[in-house]
Amino acid sequence: MKRISLLLIAVFLSCTASFAQNLNDLSWLLGTWEMVEGPATTTETWEFKDDSTFVGSGITKQSGNIVFQEGLGIEYRNGEVTYIAVLPDKTAHFKLTDSSTNSATFEDPANDFPSKIVYELNGDKMDITLFGIQDGEEQNMKMSLIKK
Repeated sequence: MKRISLLLIAVFLSCTASFAQNLNDLSWLLGTWEMVEGPATTTETWEFKDDSTFVGSGITKQSGNIVFQEGLGIEYRNGEVTYIAVLPDKTAHFKLTDSSTNSATFEDPANDFPSKIVYELNGDKMDITLFGIQDGEEQNMKMSLIKK
């Protein structure tokens, strides 16, 4: 009976630990990614700081002027991976809720928009989809960036 109980516990733990348990699993995010839409260029950059921290930034320029900027981070602390977005008026913390070899989902249900961020790697392209409530309605926004 003990063997069956231990086996069931092991199976349960392996199922609950199906996503990234350290930042090595998310190393595909590292680098500089860019999207050009008309006069606007969006760049997202991720760098390795140490084995528990990636640092990054997101910048959108239009006609040479910065129209949006955020500081970004991904941290592995106390067994959890957290995505941090630092904006001029607030800082949001999103917990990693799912990941695979080429995708990562971060969620913060308390944040209006976005409350969910999904990164997906498709060859040399990275798709970022934001989900949440904006103006009282469910919204999503998708960006496709190319690795530079």
